[in-house]
Amino acid sequence: MSKPSAIRNEAQNDWQALVAEQVGQLRYGVVQITVHDSRVVQVERTEKFRLDNENRKNLKPDQTSGGSTT
Repeated sequence: MSKPSAIRNEAQNDWQALVAEQVGQLRYGVVQITVHDSRVVQVERTEKFRLDNENRKNLKPDQTSGGSTT
């Protein structure tokens, strides 16, 4: 049977590995960690895609966030 400290260390390594993996896959974005009762219970990743000015010029007006071409 595993010791409680060994189980805690394994769980800690699991979420740390998950966070490291998610950060490594992002170019722009956020990795958010949710904690309940001193334990990590959730990891969320929000990815953003940035468009440079050259790419924006090629978009139709309805594809931009503002919708205007001025």
